[in-house]
Amino acid sequence: MTVLYLHGLEGSPQGTKGAWVSQHYLKNTPSGPQMSAHIQLDDHTHDVVQMKPKIKELIPLCAQEARSAIMKRNPKVIIASSFGAAVLLHLMQDSRIRIPSVLIAQGAVFLDVADRFPNGSRAIVIHGTADKIIPYRQSVTLCQNSQSSVECWPIEGGDHRLHCLTTTSRALGLAIDKLLLEQGNKSDRERAESIVWPQ
Repeated sequence: MTVLYLHGLEGSPQGTKGAWVSQHYLKNTPSGPQMSAHIQLDDHTHDVVQMKPKIKELIPLCAQEARSAIMKRNPKVIIASSFGAAVLLHLMQDSRIRIPSVLIAQGAVFLDVADRFPNGSRAIVIHGTADKIIPYRQSVTLCQNSQSSVECWPIEGGDHRLHCLTTTSRALGLAIDKLLLEQGNKSDRERAESIVWPQ
């Protein structure tokens, strides 16, 4: 399996992003594990802030589930959305996992998991500039605090759910392709260098 998807609190492997990853990269096989965390939230920031302690409690359990899926599938790229990104960064902090990753509207900074990637990490962080749940600025800070092998790709006007990633925006596919090509032969790596996102 070449990629693995770690969903957010309201998501699942069969949700919009998980299904898109499955269809485009996995020949419609499941995109990742169904993590135990599933909380229905609304779009009001105060609800997320209020639930932050409960959400943080779910990270270790979900990290075990994610670690198991990573070990079983041995992906070349991990795609992690919101809470799933916090789970992934928790794993990266506590282990030697350094699989190239695409983080979507990452929640790691908000949930106090990490304010930087561990050394040796390769990641592309995609975040909507109009996110009212997890501020875009937190992803900028995460990328700035990390090594140069971490890129921040803003989605102008994008909200937290970033449904545009599976419809009109090419960012998700370009990010996954870039990270896969970087692991290929010389020609693939040269093609990867030509994939850039407007800052």
